[in-house]
Amino acid sequence: MLYKKRLVSELAVANRSEAMEADTIKKNGQCLKNYNRSVNFSKNYFLRLQVTTFALLFAMMNVQAQEGFVRDFGSNPTLCQKNLMLYQSDYKEKNYDAAIVNWRKVWSDCPLGSPNLTLHGTIMYKHFIEIETPRRLLQEPLDKDKRNALIDTLMQVWEKGIKLRPEAESYKIGYAHDMRRYSSGPESQDKLLKIHKDLIDVQKERTTAVTYAHYISILFDQNRNGRISDEDFLDEYNRVIDQICEVIKKTTDEKIGEDLARARDMFEEMIIMRSTAIGCENIIKIYGDKYEENKNDAEFLRKLTRMLTNKDCNSDLREKAVEQQFALNPTSYAAYCMALLSLRRENFEKVVEYSQLAIATETNSFDKAQYNYMLGSIMLKQMSHKTYNELAFDVSFPSMLLSKSSGII
Repeated sequence: MLYKKRLVSELAVANRSEAMEADTIKKNGQCLKNYNRSVNFSKNYFLRLQVTTFALLFAMMNVQAQEGFVRDFGSNPTLCQKNLMLYQSDYKEKNYDAAIVNWRKVWSDCPLGSPNLTLHGTIMYKHFIEIETPRRLLQEPLDKDKRNALIDTLMQVWEKGIKLRPEAESYKIGYAHDMRRYSSGPESQDKLLKIHKDLIDVQKERTTAVTYAHYISILFDQNRNGRISDEDFLDEYNRVIDQICEVIKKTTDEKIGEDLARARDMFEEMIIMRSTAIGCENIIKIYGDKYEENKNDAEFLRKLTRMLTNKDCNSDLREKAVEQQFALNPTSYAAYCMALLSLRRENFEKVVEYSQLAIATETNSFDKAQYNYMLGSIMLKQMSHKTYNELAFDVSFPSMLLSKSSGII
């Protein structure tokens, strides 16, 4: 009888263990699915953003083309209007071979005769570059020299359009898009860098994540190819990141704030991993001698601590800069940097304290989630389960992370 009871008890324990194991496998499987979903989202994030931005670009071009436009039919208004009518008639029928003939006459004699002249011209030239109509492809294949000549003409149309209407931001965006698509070489990269810098400076808080992404990428390539010094690269890169952070802080649109925060983190990860300019030795070499002179400059400290913290540099300069930044301006990011510095010192109570301060003072939901995740991960890795829970409850750690659904306990 005793043997049977023992056997029943052992079977019950075994069944419970199997059930718990199955539940754990199920939870881990769900976590893996969530992780894969997150990774796929990150990979496709900018692709979707670019498609959306590109779709909106043409609508914006048409709107801006109409706004504040004053027609000028040139010295011969009658001839201009006649050529204008002929080209527009063929353009509507997508007979670009015929339309381009009269379009060129209008573009030469009265380029302000129509608000859509620049846009229509670029569309036709891109058509010739891409397919140049089936008839021409069969009879006379498009050779490289001919294609390059068409690309040069396309860029000249954009440049003249921007010169005629400098207020039309959409022309600059279209020009940059087509230059990225069709042109290459050092001169094109220099022009691309300038046009993106102008866009960012003019648009400021209206600058999209895609525009920032293109600018940072071009900046990186120019530095890698030796056309921009490491110091100039770091200064400009940090200026752009600071501008993004300011927009994140001020925007009332949560979606825009999250998009820019996600973009900023992706830029920093990409640059830190790929750029030789941002290395601990190089950062210390460039900015070490400037520290004493600029240690009360909040902007300088923010730039320096961001680079040293992102690279996880083990240096006296990092310790001094991080502590000075927090003393001068204890923002959420300054508290976050102090938390990471405390982690390096293995002072776990301070890690919790500074992390909680960062979480409490951060207004951007994306950054707040990152701080929460960082704190949870650190505690799980560095401390025992018991000590972790005691510290967490002592500092009112967010109940979200301590719930069973979060998977932490």
